[in-house]
Amino acid sequence: MARCVVHIARPVTDPDRWRFLLDEGEQARADRFRQAIDTARFVTGRAVAKLAIADHLGTKPADVRFRLYCANCDSAEHGKPVVDGVEFSIAHSGSFVLVAVTGDIPVGVDVEFVNQRTDVDSLAGSVLSETERAEFTATGDAARRAAFFTYWARKEALVKSTGLGLSGELRSVSVTPADADPGVVSWNGPEKVRLTDLTLEDYEDGTDYRAALAALTTEELEVVFQHFAA
Repeated sequence: MARCVVHIARPVTDPDRWRFLLDEGEQARADRFRQAIDTARFVTGRAVAKLAIADHLGTKPADVRFRLYCANCDSAEHGKPVVDGVEFSIAHSGSFVLVAVTGDIPVGVDVEFVNQRTDVDSLAGSVLSETERAEFTATGDAARRAAFFTYWARKEALVKSTGLGLSGELRSVSVTPADADPGVVSWNGPEKVRLTDLTLEDYEDGTDYRAALAALTTEELEVVFQHFAA
């Protein structure tokens, strides 16, 4: 059975402690953030990913170097970070950072803070498919906000698993209702993606966050969510 570990971390309180794991470009990017929390989330995501990948590959964290690849245009100039010999995905929101790591199965992970100030009704038109909007509209007021972010996390994880990112167009993907087991109903997306090749799982820990893990595989996949201890 294939296995995917999703590491759950909090943004580090002292990002400078982990800068030695970042290359020059990553350090420069960390310095460009205006908000300290944004720097902390970025550094935490890169550091946890490199530590987890090094453990998976049996190498030193400082030897893990990311390169970029865009599946949408086959470019190495931009896109998601990749490392030969492992598949991984990084996501962060609020006070959560998630890093999913597998062997050779493409994965995508996403986490969304259930923000009480977000106008979910306005955003629904740009995030949800027609089917999902109908389900969302029928959802009771008390559950609408959390439902929206459940949809969003599932769909983001799916498009990230393909390497297409937001170019995958969230409205082209329809997932199951937020109160149902996670699954894909339809996807008018890339031809290489078949619904039978997808695994989708939710993660909730009782806080105001919704998260999901997607994997492109027909294999049975064991997904383990564990808190990261550096």
